[in-house]
Amino acid sequence: MNDTAEYAALSARIAALETLLRVTSELTAELDHEALLTKILRAAMQVTDSGAGSLLLYDAAVKALVFRVVVGGGGDALKGTAVPVTQGIAGQVFSEQRAVQVDDAETDARYFRAPAGSVGLQIRQLLAVPLTVKRRALGVLEVMNKRTGESYSADEVELLTAFAAQSAIALENARAGTRPDSCRRSGGAS
Repeated sequence: MNDTAEYAALSARIAALETLLRVTSELTAELDHEALLTKILRAAMQVTDSGAGSLLLYDAAVKALVFRVVVGGGGDALKGTAVPVTQGIAGQVFSEQRAVQVDDAETDARYFRAPAGSVGLQIRQLLAVPLTVKRRALGVLEVMNKRTGESYSADEVELLTAFAAQSAIALENARAGTRPDSCRRSGGAS
């Protein structure tokens, strides 16, 4: 790699980190659960330069992951669709609580085709990370179809995994209707 390419890669990494830092700060103040889900997914897609994405949350009543937000491809048509936790890449990510990166989802045996196929979405590159709080899985964050057509990098896997961990905490706070102490403090002296 030459100096110009290294500089460009480093600049892109810094920009992604700055975006995640800004968005993570915004997430901790957001108490509207639905708005928070959308912000999480859109930020994940932005920093990974992805053309599509989805956020699935675990529903204990049906023992499945349920599409809560979908951007690109199926959009609202997939919202509310349940995916068994025993199937697909999302099920594996949820069950094992570890990220999975796939270069061509359509040829991957783990890929559960039904949801995307029902809306005609073809998935190439896929990066799925768990949303966990204190080792408890809440769901799965997926980004797909990198705009450059390249595979997701190890740096992107690491970035998205860290972002998902912070996002899961924000989701728990929104469910409980609380904010971290630092967000509740007033600016005035006591």
